[in-house]
Formats: sequence, C-alpha cells, structure tokens
Amino acid sequence: MEPEARRFYDSLPPMITLFRGGDRQSGKGLSWTLDIETAKGFAQGHRGLFNPNPTIFTARVRKSSIAFCCVDREESECVLFRLPRKMAGEAAADVVQGPRSRASRRAARGREA
Repeated sequence: MEPEARRFYDSLPPMITLFRGGDRQSGKGLSWTLDIETAKGFAQGHRGLFNPNPTIFTARVRKSSIAFCCVDREESECVLFRLPRKMAGEAAADVVQGPRSRASRRAARGREA
C-alpha cells in the first residue's frame, strides 16, 4: 500500500461498516467504500453504465478482511480478500437522484421492453 493508504488503513477500527453501490443483481464484489456518498454514485451508474435497479449494499467486516485501501481517487476504497459473508441491500431509488442522460434513459427503456 502507498504510505497515505497505509495510514488510512491503520486508522480504521477493528470492525468496519462498508458500502457498495451497484445494480440489485450485481452486488457481489471485492471493492467497497467507507463513504456512503461514493456508494450512491456507483449505484446510480458510472463509466457510461446505467443501473436500472440502483442498490446500496452494506457489510460489516473485520479490518483484517481488507487486502488493501486506495485513497488517491477520494473514494475511501477498501478491497477485500474475499466476498463478505453477510451483506444487506437497500434499494437506492429514493437515495440516488439526479438527471439521467439521454443514453441512460434509452438504456432503461430497452431493458424494460
């Protein structure tokens, strides 16, 4: 880990609540964040992808479950060694707001058909 990321990791408590934003169908993954606002952004979609069912997943993990942290993109990212045993998902439609692009509206209509 980079020195700044190492300091970030060292400052974490023994048990941590992490968040992951995505589509309801794609909650599994190793990259999580400590910042719910970052998770909300990923739930809405990113890099040209649209999530028709935006969801915020939550997991409680031990600090020792974290392989490394990344802080250079201001995402407070924690990458886990393995998938969390338990995680909860909450629909983010009421949480994630904002105008959709024309392309994301077209993608939504195509998926609903």
